[in-house]
Amino acid sequence: MSAELYLNDLKNKEIIEEFEEKIVKIELELNQIENQQLVYNNHLEETENKLNTLRKRVLDHSNNENIKNEIKEAEKELKKSQKTLNDLNNQISGKKIELLKLQQARSEEIRTGLMDYFYEIKLKCDKLRQRWANYTELVMNTQDELKKVEDEMGYVKRVIEIEFGESNLLEITEK
Repeated sequence: MSAELYLNDLKNKEIIEEFEEKIVKIELELNQIENQQLVYNNHLEETENKLNTLRKRVLDHSNNENIKNEIKEAEKELKKSQKTLNDLNNQISGKKIELLKLQQARSEEIRTGLMDYFYEIKLKCDKLRQRWANYTELVMNTQDELKKVEDEMGYVKRVIEIEFGESNLLEITEK
């Protein structure tokens, strides 16, 4: 993002940095929850496999009370794992929503900062243009005035040459 180039110039850069810290924190939390989710998904799969194996054994040994107890325990563990996974999924959804809101707020803060910075630069540019225009006008006025004075000096010089001759002209020019 090219806006990153201007972050240090923005008046609201501290607010933007706070959003960035919160975003990183949420991303880390989300990563941890997703890792837990992966562990529970694996555990759930193992429990389902164990349960299927036990159910097959029950068919072969219908009177075995130990296997039936193992099945009940596996079913409890399966339900517990499913509930934990549902909770983790809800946490992930919540963190993703929170992350999205923070990213949007950060983007809005950057946009606001850039707009303020733009108008600050525009104002400075307008002032410099005005100074340049004033300077240019002053130079042009000075050039016009200089031209008029030089022309007037030439007229007076000719009058002096005509009236008094060249020798007196040199004395006047040197003074």
